[in-house]
Order: sequence, then structure tokens, then C-alpha cells
Amino acid sequence: MTRSLSTGDLRSLWTLRRAMADSDVVFLHSSKAGALGRIATLSLPRRRSLLVFYPHAWSWEVGGKGAAVYRATEHLLAPVADRIVAVSGAEERRGRVVLGPRGRSRIEVIENGVDVDRFVAQGPCAALGSAPSVVCVGRLCDQKGQDLLVASMRDPRLADVSLFLVGDGPRADLLRAQARDAGIDDRVHLVGHADPRPYYRAADLVVLPSRWEGFSLVTLEAMACGANVLASPAAAADLGEDQGIFVIDAPDDPTGIATSIADALDVASGTDEFRRRARDVAVESFSLRRVEERYDRMLAALVAARPRGLAS
Repeated sequence: MTRSLSTGDLRSLWTLRRAMADSDVVFLHSSKAGALGRIATLSLPRRRSLLVFYPHAWSWEVGGKGAAVYRATEHLLAPVADRIVAVSGAEERRGRVVLGPRGRSRIEVIENGVDVDRFVAQGPCAALGSAPSVVCVGRLCDQKGQDLLVASMRDPRLADVSLFLVGDGPRADLLRAQARDAGIDDRVHLVGHADPRPYYRAADLVVLPSRWEGFSLVTLEAMACGANVLASPAAAADLGEDQGIFVIDAPDDPTGIATSIADALDVASGTDEFRRRARDVAVESFSLRRVEERYDRMLAALVAARPRGLAS
């Protein structure tokens, strides 16, 4: 299944239809699978499966000409799902505005989790040099906002800061050209695919400038590794300084991002307070164990309330 519409979607629809005829519970992740899966179940003469849909950021948040169509589609299809799992309270609140009463009644918040035994503060650190270092981990695409971050590096206040982009994606060449054209390609390093943990640990600041998110996994990974984290409101979800992370005040403005980077580097310099607080919050509130327990409870409640019309 691809992100964009294609003739292959008909094959995916048929595959989903067969899965729903043979499965007790079907989990649909992201908007494309969510729409096709709910359409598939409507086409069945007799419904068997319970459906759990995870938007992982609402489809209309991409913006553009299709936003109105995405809103209408989600509004119409929301009642087909037995549960709609929002991965943050912020995502849940945005969904309630659009989905209508029948859709809102199906939303349940189960935040993303992180493996706090794998993402730890102790371990190898990447060699990032002696200059102050900013690390950004994620797919190189419009959603993740790396172009805004690269543009912010032109600010004179960040003249001695190095940026490391960990990950790959369709915008890699454009970001490389953007840095070269701005004359800062000596300070902007495209690392490609790599284990992010050594970069989280070594960074003076992990910055997540996402334009939209459900709840950024990178935010939680960096927190679990005891990093200083600066995130856009979309990537931070409901987190803030009380939880050990900084939030970008003006996430759509490179100058505003530069201000937030300079301020965060200044505040965090010489103290491990934010690193310790972020690690503690990740362990106490977002460990996979806690998330698994909430999924167990959700599934038990779904099965207990299973409509009589569904096969058992």
C-alpha cells in the first residue's frame, strides 16, 4: 500500500476484505489503511471483525486542496470503527472538532510508548565534534519540517552550531541543496539511516520541528535517552518543560525556531536537570509496559461489548 492513491488500492481493498472475513480484531494504522479498511468492512454482507483505527495524525492536517475532502471522509467513516485510538490528548482534542458525536464517542487516548530498556542514557555516543550540536531524527519529508530547521541555521545566533539530520527520505537532495545554497553545508550534515541512540546521547539539543504529528516517537526516544529536547507543539503533543522538554514558540518561522534553539541551548548549558527529568517522565509515563496494559484493557472492553451481530 502506497501513501498516494493508485490502482493498487483495489488489490489492498480486496486483501483487507478477506482479512476482515477471517479475523476477530483488525488494527488500521494511518489514514490510507483507515479509509480502505472501513470501506472494506462496509462491503461485507456480514461483519465479523472489530475495527480499531489509529490516525497517527489526522489526514486533514496535511492541508492543501484535499483537506476539506479528508475532513468529510473522516467524519463519515468515523462511526464504522469500534475504537479510534488517539496517541495523544492533543490528537484527541483535534479529532473531536471534526468527527461529530458518533465519532467522538469512539475515541480513546492511548499515548505512544517507548522501550525504556533499549533507549537509555548510557551507551555509545556519536562523534559530533566540538561545536554545539543539534540533532534531528526522522524521515526527510515535508511533515517533519527539516527544511525549517535548515533555514534556521542561517541565523547569526547559530553561526557556531552544527546540525545533524539522521534519517533518509524524499527530501534528502532538496535539503542538501538548501544547505549548499545558503552557504552552510559545512555545518549541516545529512547522516542517512543510522541507529539514532548514539546521536540522542551526544547531542547538545535534539530538535523536532514537525509540522504535524499524532505524537512523535522520536520525542519519546530522545527523552528516554536523556537528551535535551526541543519540539514543535505538534511533536511535543501535551509535553512541556514540566516533563523535561522545550517547546518551539514559533514553529512555522525559521527565525522563531532559531530563537528557541538559542534559548534552549542557553538554559540547558551546564546542567543535566532537563535530561534527568525527560528520562524520568519517559520511564514513569510512557514505557511500553504501561502502553501494553492499556491496550489489554481496551481489547477486553471491546470484546466484552461485542455486538451480537458480529460472528464469534
